[in-house]
Amino acid sequence: MANKASSGSAAVAVVITVLFSVFVGYIAMCYLENQYRATHSVPKKSVTEFLIFSHDEEGDVSLSMLGWGNILKRVVGVAAIYALAHSLVGRIIAALAHLLWRANARLYTERDDTWTPEMCMIYGSLWPLSALLIPLLVIGLVLGGLYRILW
Repeated sequence: MANKASSGSAAVAVVITVLFSVFVGYIAMCYLENQYRATHSVPKKSVTEFLIFSHDEEGDVSLSMLGWGNILKRVVGVAAIYALAHSLVGRIIAALAHLLWRANARLYTERDDTWTPEMCMIYGSLWPLSALLIPLLVIGLVLGGLYRILW
């Protein structure tokens, strides 16, 4: 049973990492398109919405305009490097959050509270969002320490 939970948590962590990598690849693709528009002076196009509203949008840039080699080198390369960096940064942030979590647990409940490896893995894979918990844990640690000193 523990083996299924472990592989399920690993699958969730991998899916989260891949989704973040695809998002970073999309950002790299948008940057590449904007760079192409700036260097090649792609004209803006006029768009009409609801028959009366019109505005100008950036001109279209196709994948063939960017070149497949350029896309593979820059977009896929950035996404692959990010996937590796995402895992490493996630490990560091999960270790830091776990350390602060245990310190808070010892301060407030006087017992050592640990996370399961699955929880550390999922927390680490969600580090762009879960890093927001670290300042809250620090605030809780400081306020708990002040409470212990004053009362």
